[in-house]
Parts: sequence; structure tokens; C-alpha cells
Amino acid sequence: MKARKENKVYDINEASKQTYLDQGFDIYDDNGNPIEYTPLKTIKYNEHLKKLNEKDKKIDLLQKEIDELNSHKQQTADNVMDLLKGYAEVRGVDVGASTSAKGILEKILEAEKEM
Repeated sequence: MKARKENKVYDINEASKQTYLDQGFDIYDDNGNPIEYTPLKTIKYNEHLKKLNEKDKKIDLLQKEIDELNSHKQQTADNVMDLLKGYAEVRGVDVGASTSAKGILEKILEAEKEM
């Protein structure tokens, strides 16, 4: 395991881990993955606000993408319904009170079996 602080990196063992944490070092495994961060780590409040603002912007962008995908999904579902209703009308198929694409399709398939 390694203790890292700024440009200093030391190979350490489990017994010395807490000593290095108390001195402001972060602890990483031998592959460079973080194990534990020093409790002494601080950031400036302005930097903290900047990071929060960046995260809020990312969240807003992701929410916008989700909303657009949901809108496209609804438009696609509406288009499928319109196509099926149009097809049924042209073929003279009574779809009755069917309100789902599956229901309309079943009515069309039933009617076509009888034709």
C-alpha cells in the first residue's frame, strides 16, 4: 500500500497507515486505487461552491436528457397508436374501446384471420 501527499509517495504497511493519515497523507493500494483519504483534507469554500455548481449543472443536463428521451418515447408510442388506428380504419377493422397498441393490434390480427 502507498501513502501519497503532494509529490511524496511512500510504501507503507497496515501498521503505519494511521500515522500517515494523521500527517495528511492519502492511502492507496498498490494499483493506485484510493483506500482512505486523510481526515485533514480541506478545500476552500469557493472551490466547494464551484464544485457544487458544476454538479448541479450536470444534474440539470441529465434531467433535460431524461425529459427529452421520455418525450420521444411518448411521441413514438403516440405515433404507433396513430399508425395502428389508421391501418385499422383503412382495413375496416373496428378496434372498439381498445386504448393500447397491443389491444388494437390484437383486434387487427383477429379481423385479418377472418378475412
